Amino acid sequence: MEFSEEDWRRIEKMLISHCGIDEICGAMNIVGKEKEFKKLVKDKFGVSFEKYKEVKFGVGNALLKMKQLEVALNGDRFMLMWLGKQWLLQRDKIVEEKAMEMDKSIKIEIVNGVPLNNETEHKVNTDIQRNLPQPKTDTIM
Repeated sequence: MEFSEEDWRRIEKMLISHCGIDEICGAMNIVGKEKEFKKLVKDKFGVSFEKYKEVKFGVGNALLKMKQLEVALNGDRFMLMWLGKQWLLQRDKIVEEKAMEMDKSIKIEIVNGVPLNNETEHKVNTDIQRNLPQPKTDTIM
């Protein structure tokens, strides 16, 4: 089994595109010869197929990120939002902010003609209880 330089460029492009060994062997018409192919990679590049694949997958990842950033910076607002969520951990806050606003609403009650809200309720309730007539207790001996 031998590959031309053009074949090796094709194999490299397939790896950059995240093709696995089965896909590469199928495209190169060497199905069932994966071990021989791995040996050729080792002989040509001096590293295992797995290491070579890892490096080329990394190149593919970098190229994809670069293209995504280019698209975003050229005005694709959806790509801008997606990258912000992925890279910067930004998120949609609309629902969360509305829920927080609802929690911050002020509860006002009228008790014995005195308006109460969340912050003054305890103080006013205590004052009202102090001013109420205390029940009479008789001591039986």
